[in-house]
Amino acid sequence: MLSKLKDYYEFLIGTIGFGLLLLVTIVNRECISFNIVLFAVLSITGILLERISIKIDDFTVTLSSAVMLGYYFISGLVPTLWLIFIVFMTSNYIYYHKQAIRMYFSIGMLFIMFTLSHYLIKITGRQIITISNINDIINCIIFGLAIFIFNWIILIMQNIIVFNDELSTKFFEAFKWDFYTNFIVIPLSILMSYSYHQYNFIGLVVFLLLIVTFNLLFRLVRNLIFINKGLSLSHQVSVSIVSKLDLSETISNILIGIKQLVNCDYCALIEFDKNSCTVRTLDFIADEYINFDSRIIDNYLTKHFEKILTLKESFVLEDVKKSRYIDDPTKVPEDLVSLIYEPLILDNEIIGCVLISSKYRGRFSKEQLYILDNLANQIVVAIENARLYKEVYNNAIKDELTGLYNQRYFFNALDSLTDSCATCTFRDCIKCNKTSLIIFDIDHFKKINDTYGHQTGDKILSEIANIIKNNVRANDKVFRYGGEEFTVILPKTDQQHAYDIAERIRKAVENTKFYSSEGDEIKITISGGLAEFPDEADSGAELLAYADRAMYIGAKKQGRNKISRYVASM
Repeated sequence: MLSKLKDYYEFLIGTIGFGLLLLVTIVNRECISFNIVLFAVLSITGILLERISIKIDDFTVTLSSAVMLGYYFISGLVPTLWLIFIVFMTSNYIYYHKQAIRMYFSIGMLFIMFTLSHYLIKITGRQIITISNINDIINCIIFGLAIFIFNWIILIMQNIIVFNDELSTKFFEAFKWDFYTNFIVIPLSILMSYSYHQYNFIGLVVFLLLIVTFNLLFRLVRNLIFINKGLSLSHQVSVSIVSKLDLSETISNILIGIKQLVNCDYCALIEFDKNSCTVRTLDFIADEYINFDSRIIDNYLTKHFEKILTLKESFVLEDVKKSRYIDDPTKVPEDLVSLIYEPLILDNEIIGCVLISSKYRGRFSKEQLYILDNLANQIVVAIENARLYKEVYNNAIKDELTGLYNQRYFFNALDSLTDSCATCTFRDCIKCNKTSLIIFDIDHFKKINDTYGHQTGDKILSEIANIIKNNVRANDKVFRYGGEEFTVILPKTDQQHAYDIAERIRKAVENTKFYSSEGDEIKITISGGLAEFPDEADSGAELLAYADRAMYIGAKKQGRNKISRYVASM
């Protein structure tokens, strides 16, 4: 809805602007002078200045506006409007490739700004013919400020009418830079007009060369400052991500750091799995107004997996739909317009990529790509360190046979039950969530080992571990307590709900067919006991003792293949 409203508004402004162009071309007879050579020289200069525009954050500074304004002071309204048309239409065709509606709006807005400012000056009794005294200079300044004001009236109306929103920080930032730019553009336009009136083409050409040279030098200095700032921030990001060992935290820090480095709408860290020939987004950051699912990107890249593996060089796409990498532009999400692709390479093999996008064309620069190239190696090192740490950590807390958490981790989890309650009376503490513990034991497991061998015993242990894992909730933790015993810690669960889960697991084991290594069917059952913290037990150790007592007294001694709840009489 907002997108359509924006298109309607831009179409309206464009139509009014082009309507004014045709109207003043037909009825306006105030053309001061028209020189085709002058028009051609300024057209070429304006197009060149558009090519070497300066990007400052989200705002683009271009001195072509000084040429437009100076030409108005030389030749009047109508020639200036046609100069604007030629310069911006040509620049869009050669450089920007904006959508037709966006270009229609931008040029139409300029037509409105110049036309309204022209007649405002005329209504107030002021006139700009030559620049020979202080009054002429004041008139030129007033005209330049009038253009600035009309420009922002149109943009503010767009923000209020179309987006129905308060003015954002970025909006004020753009306003600030546009205001500062007037301190350069208006004096340059006045000097350009004065040079032409005093020295004709020689003065004009020399002055235009000075403008272009100044623009190039300013662009160079700006790029150096940007790269220096980016490398400094890149260093801070690399220190931050390398110092983290948790994989999910590392990935999150990487994305936050990239968002600081590159002002983007969407940033994702993507993994390439060569074994399954699939692509998976590990994590992403997206602005709230971005409307596309990361799975769309995953599916598209998976479809072109072999081709993706050959892309070992980073690149910027100013318009994704017009890129040679896209075989079906209709499947590209509307909000994915410009893009940075940064491959992640380990031992000369591509293992994934960072994908950065914006809903605006031409958002990203080569300078940003240079900074990301330097950061990419640090990202790879950080991810590999976090993965190795995760692997070592999992080996330390997981049982090798079943893949469940091991006994050491179980005892740590029990101890943590009372970490936040060291000074309270547990049964009255509102901070203590109910936690239940189930302990299972395989019935007659020694006999199974003696009859069928330890290989069969290990196979049954693994199968029962899977049954337990598949019958608990996502936040429940399952452990191999030792031998043929398993435990389950159930957070925020009272005894009755724990009993229901334990009984479901017991029935699942009872109804499952188990086989020895030789293929003999074996009947397996389990017994279990459970207790609750803090209503029954005051500590993790007590909780384990009560659950164990419930299992042996209430289940094992009562014929096995049962679940028993702890009661105080046990």
